Amino acid sequence: MQNVLDLAEQLQGGQATQPPNMDKVEAFVSTYPYVFPVLEASIPQIKRFFPNAQLSIEVVGDPELLDDVHLYVYISPDLAPTSAYNKLKDFRHAWGHQAVDQARGKIAFTVRY
Repeated sequence: MQNVLDLAEQLQGGQATQPPNMDKVEAFVSTYPYVFPVLEASIPQIKRFFPNAQLSIEVVGDPELLDDVHLYVYISPDLAPTSAYNKLKDFRHAWGHQAVDQARGKIAFTVRY
């Protein structure tokens, strides 16, 4: 199994730069270890629907609610917004909803330009 930094590099298309929020991502994965295998398995699934998209990850939460944090996987496609939204719906139907269930609701997938 990869580590979080290796996976983040893979998400970024092989770029060796560390994402600015990597400390938060590593802490999140330590707190919720069941998310990492889902994140790892999501990459080829996302690439099936968005083969040329850039991917990034970020921990997002409500500061007023301690346990309301999620790992967001941002998909930056090379598609028009309507096409990207339709592909995202297809991805969620085919695999994304199952992934969210496996990660106990702690992972989310969305399009970001």
